[in-house]
Amino acid sequence: FLVTGGLVDRVTRHNRALIETDYLLEQEHESPLLLASYDLLRRLTCHLKRVNNHDSNNYNVNHESEQTSAESHLLGCLESTEAAGAIGCLYATFALAHQKCTSPTPGQTGSSSSSAKLMALRTLKLLKSIGQVDLLTLQKLLGAEGTSLQWRLIASHLITKFLREEPLEEIKDTCAATQSSPTAVLILTELFTVLGYFAVNNIDNQLVLQTAGAGSSVLQQLCTLPFPFYGDPRLAPFTLPTLLAATHKNSEATALLEEYRDSEEGKRHPLIRLMKETNSP
Repeated sequence: FLVTGGLVDRVTRHNRALIETDYLLEQEHESPLLLASYDLLRRLTCHLKRVNNHDSNNYNVNHESEQTSAESHLLGCLESTEAAGAIGCLYATFALAHQKCTSPTPGQTGSSSSSAKLMALRTLKLLKSIGQVDLLTLQKLLGAEGTSLQWRLIASHLITKFLREEPLEEIKDTCAATQSSPTAVLILTELFTVLGYFAVNNIDNQLVLQTAGAGSSVLQQLCTLPFPFYGDPRLAPFTLPTLLAATHKNSEATALLEEYRDSEEGKRHPLIRLMKETNSP
């Protein structure tokens, strides 16, 4: 009923209205409804995944037909609305907010508020759940013309912002972070997971991560992450698979990595230095 009753469209319209009137950043009291909506959509998507796993062991023709219809409708709505406006929400909160150096009104909280961090976490979790249920839907959603550029900018700004915000020497166990107070590292691990789903076995989407805009490409940013993201056992399981997914069977991406490896900056990176020491005679 929630799916067919227009829940996704209602969330999308509400989100668009907040963005168009600048209330998304100016009024923190507006965010709880949007946060709860994205969490509900994530739970519905996760429910489809659990039901699909259950149905694979308990075959029932009628139930499978109903479930397939509900799944197709939900995934179709999420794809056509950019995950109920989640991409536009992330773009307005982080990419556009980055361009606005000063607040136009005293009430504007910007992208550093706790509600902004929660928004990033909830929307990324929704995107991840879509990828877990139907990888192709997520890749088409994020890889669509126009959307892919926004997604690249979102990923780039999130990496830059949250690496700067939280000192890595004081990394906490990501599991210890609460849902009401997510750490920067927790948000980044969710982002890396979504980036992996976005790029895996998809040359076009891999190219999006290789393409640089005004600054470094997302792939270059992944290559220049601080050493703990590769050496800390709590973080490496999120970083390394994403890097593999972004370069798998892609000679251009591999060439980009090799170019970085041989650059002056790459030669100073602790992990690259270990590689050179291992390979040296």
